[in-house]
Amino acid sequence: MLTTEQTLSQLAVTFRGALVACPMDGFSNYQRKRLQSFPKQCCDVASLLLAYHLQAQGFLKVERVLGRLGEESHVWLVVDGWIVDITADQFAGDDSVIVTRTNTESWHCQFCVESQEPANPLPAVVADYERAYAAIKRWLDSSITRSGSGS
Repeated sequence: MLTTEQTLSQLAVTFRGALVACPMDGFSNYQRKRLQSFPKQCCDVASLLLAYHLQAQGFLKVERVLGRLGEESHVWLVVDGWIVDITADQFAGDDSVIVTRTNTESWHCQFCVESQEPANPLPAVVADYERAYAAIKRWLDSSITRSGSGS
């Protein structure tokens, strides 16, 4: 049985791969534009989409954290006491996916937290996020089918 850290890491790595690889036909223009330079300047969109996936996998307490470091801002998730960040590599020298305890001296500690709230998109764009997540989920499901069929 996997630990929470292993489960979150596995889900985050798999989701990041799907987010990068899946066709963005079902995404809004805003989402496509933000994700075009992945992982740079798309941490909010990527984190909110990841939140949908983690919630679908049974993680109930998923929070969006906005931090600021000087002129830079960054968004990541906190999931049941774990930092989950799939765009950390937009900053030089960082891993592409970070999963670590919130009470450790993580790279995220250097940011001043401006907000931490449930990871839900604004009501005006919920439908856009639901459509985009459905496209990613289809991609994930089809990739599992492809890898399971030996292709």
